[in-house]
Amino acid sequence: MAPTSEHRATASVAFPATPPVDLGRVEGTGGVVWSVSPHGFHANLVVLPPGGIIERHLNDVVDVLLVVLAGSGAVTIEAETFDLAPGTAVLLPEGATREIAAGSVGLRYLSVHAERGPLTIGVPTAHTTPEGTR
Repeated sequence: MAPTSEHRATASVAFPATPPVDLGRVEGTGGVVWSVSPHGFHANLVVLPPGGIIERHLNDVVDVLLVVLAGSGAVTIEAETFDLAPGTAVLLPEGATREIAAGSVGLRYLSVHAERGPLTIGVPTAHTTPEGTR
């Protein structure tokens, strides 16, 4: 069933539009280069240079969805390693150790997780939104 004009009007008031961001054009490397934190979840654009690594660590707070936008690499979850390529989506479960390694051309991915403090991989750049610098 299509939303009625009443539903559309309510949605536009409850969820004001924000300008789109071309994540392929956001500059920077070495960690989080863009972030947004609307109510309820966080999204972070992470860019690793060729051969860059996010060392093995444990996140025991939230599940994280990783969606590869460009480049290549591998993610190790516990003891299992998976290849990463554009279009790949991987769920990084809460409580699991993980390590992310960029391939020879680097890696650009979006991480999305439930509301909590935003990721602090690397140093935020001017492209990080005020919501992402809490």
